Amino acid sequence: MNNCSSTILNSSSTDLNQYSASLGVSYRAEFSGVIKVVIENKHQYVILRHEETVRDVYIETDWKERTLFPDELENNIIAAKTRLIFRARPRHAGQYTIHMFADNEVIIKGMRNWQLGPFSPMLQASLNDISKELRLEYKVLF
Repeated sequence: MNNCSSTILNSSSTDLNQYSASLGVSYRAEFSGVIKVVIENKHQYVILRHEETVRDVYIETDWKERTLFPDELENNIIAAKTRLIFRARPRHAGQYTIHMFADNEVIIKGMRNWQLGPFSPMLQASLNDISKELRLEYKVLF
């Protein structure tokens, strides 16, 4: 759990493809339970897919339309939705290393279709808050 930083996969906030954050370590059952309580119950995301294999546990939420952040409004974004993905991979002794990913889609003024959108600083901060909250939950378990 030394790596508590979040990463954005790409170079600038206007080109980001996916948000990524390391959440720490957990046992398989606790991983899913914490996601259900924090993501589904508290943050109101709906879990769409939950797959467990020998190699990993994968949880994906449905897209959630959300309130726009002021810095998104300034960039002519008129609608936004985000989905969260969680992946737990075996580490050792029944423990799993956990990562969170987020995808963002937007509708830009004058356009009609959803498209992959930028991760504005305010959206990144919001996702960082969720990942910090989850890191604290997993830290309490160990």
